Amino acid sequence: MDLPHLGDAPRRYPDFCLSISARLIRTLTDVLTSACSGREENLVISVGSGSGLLEAHMQSLWSSSPGCNLTIEGVEVRTAGQARPVNRYLSEEHYTTVRGTFEVSPRAREASALMFVYPREPVLIQRYLQAAREDEDSPLRTVVWLGPKADWDTFDECLQGVPGFGSVEIPGDCGVVEYEMMAVLTRLPLS
Repeated sequence: MDLPHLGDAPRRYPDFCLSISARLIRTLTDVLTSACSGREENLVISVGSGSGLLEAHMQSLWSSSPGCNLTIEGVEVRTAGQARPVNRYLSEEHYTTVRGTFEVSPRAREASALMFVYPREPVLIQRYLQAAREDEDSPLRTVVWLGPKADWDTFDECLQGVPGFGSVEIPGDCGVVEYEMMAVLTRLPLS
């Protein structure tokens, strides 16, 4: 499916929760590039990618940027039997499914970054962070949360005080509408 053109002003799309813009794609690219520097390849896992609209725009920019070492995969809950798949924009190689919100994608073990867009429950983020903590060799460097400001108090707690990570940063003017926000958690440098 063809990607809709993005301008700098955030816009809502009927098949995606988050408002998105070209500025948001650039901001995410900057955040992920700086957090994941020093590695040859960096996999970004977007948990709950839905239609894949945001992720497809990110992959489109990254694949056309010489020297960019980021790639993204969307993860979504499998649809039942005859139901139409939720993903509409990501190619098959950039999309995986899990059995339910209780399951952590096995691909997360290889992720340099995790991205959560409008997650429903903090426990999902906690499961992914716990899996990374249990893996001594985890390449995880950053976690990005995107959602409504009204939900932030519910999710803030699960991103605070994560062992090995710094304080949560909230970038301003990141390319979403005024009632949405981005939060970024970055791993501290190894001493």
